[in-house]
Amino acid sequence: MSKIEKLIVKLQSHPKGFTWDELIRVMKHFDFVMNTGKGSRRAFVSKTNGIIFLHEPYPTKIIKPYQIKTVLQHLRKEELL
Repeated sequence: MSKIEKLIVKLQSHPKGFTWDELIRVMKHFDFVMNTGKGSRRAFVSKTNGIIFLHEPYPTKIIKPYQIKTVLQHLRKEELL
């Protein structure tokens, strides 16, 4: 199993320690590009798979459970998972 496959499996298990950097790698794998907004607001944009808006966690880089849920719902809706 490749590193990205392991990260996707980890994301799907709703972990408490999933980091922002790991999320960026997963999103890049699905052809999303991160655009910055005002403050900590970030948009993951894909030409074919839509947009996901999230706030970058600060000061820790650990993603909140609701953010993981949002990402997984969008990826499933777009039939990427």
